[in-house]
Amino acid sequence: MKKLTLVLIVVFSAFYTGVHATPIFGGVPGFTVINRSDSDLDSWNTTNGYTGADYSGMYIGTVEGNDSEGDLETLISHFLGATYDINWYSKLDIDEGVTGASGGGLSVTVGADGKSGTWATTTSGSLLDFYVVKGSTEYALYFLDPALALGNWVTRHVETNSGRIPAISHFSASVITAPVPEPATMLLFGTGLAGLAGIARRKKAQK
Repeated sequence: MKKLTLVLIVVFSAFYTGVHATPIFGGVPGFTVINRSDSDLDSWNTTNGYTGADYSGMYIGTVEGNDSEGDLETLISHFLGATYDINWYSKLDIDEGVTGASGGGLSVTVGADGKSGTWATTTSGSLLDFYVVKGSTEYALYFLDPALALGNWVTRHVETNSGRIPAISHFSASVITAPVPEPATMLLFGTGLAGLAGIARRKKAQK
């Protein structure tokens, strides 16, 4: 009985444990990756009265250069430690001074200073798992786990050549479809629940 309980615990642990990822800071051939934390920008923020805003997901790193679909696939694959193919790549060009942009399954709002705002998917059942905020010649990459249909962005992790935080110029993302549980997965889940219920009934009967 103890062996059965141990097996069920292992099965449930495997079922609920996600992929463990590693930040992309450095070590990506062909890319200039910057480890820029919030604290790196505190001096400029204090001087200019910019305190930033909440952003959705986990900040992975800042990259200098192009943010094409192929570039993002390389960076994300390095981050995950496994080959990643973007299913649906969406990118919005955002003009300075505008209040938002929409297209390609995405909608982005932009605050008055151009340095923070919101994003949302516009196609039913679509979610973002990775997104990019670009300003000047740099872009910051973020990981969403779980994937989300809406969230917040900031340009806090990118800089201009003079060390200032720029307004956003592009917002791009990897868009996925909300996963539907597979029959085999649901069967495994149901079998585990039935096994636990059986153990509980048996212990109750023995008392």
